[in-house]
Amino acid sequence: MKTKLLKKCAAVLLLSFFAFVGCDEGTVEGSTEQQIFFEVSYTNNAWGKQFKGFIIDRDGQIRLYENPAKWTLVNGKTGITLDQIKENLLNTTRAATSIPAADLKNYISKSAAIDDSAFSKPVSGGADRGITSFYVYHYDKETQVYKSVLINQTGDIETFNKDKSAIEVSTWLSTVLAQVY
Repeated sequence: MKTKLLKKCAAVLLLSFFAFVGCDEGTVEGSTEQQIFFEVSYTNNAWGKQFKGFIIDRDGQIRLYENPAKWTLVNGKTGITLDQIKENLLNTTRAATSIPAADLKNYISKSAAIDDSAFSKPVSGGADRGITSFYVYHYDKETQVYKSVLINQTGDIETFNKDKSAIEVSTWLSTVLAQVY
């Protein structure tokens, strides 16, 4: 009798352990290498220095920043290293809301194929409005470098990526921006 009870307890504990260790419900499947997927940043120097925005990480956490003391800016040509991303993340705070896993997975899949070769012609959006930039990130596991892909820019100079998926992701990020700020 005791042996059966011990076996049942051991089985329950073992299953509980594998369920706890084997699953991370917040992380999108296949995204364990990539730390971040999206960023929206706002910069304006017309009335004093303003630099703020948010990053959406692999767990769907919205990570806010505002005039951080140290920040490595996005460079679309050379990219940004994994270490620089980790350092930037240390200068963020978590927003009260996060992205549902299904939404995150949907927009990550859309962002994976976005091409950065077809942009609208840049036009003036006005003066002293600053610039809001919407990015997706592609991560190269070999080099551990993130390449940013601009998908939309509004404000003083406006342009957008004509790729259908880029437009969809940008529209979604605009709704996230409205919820966060």
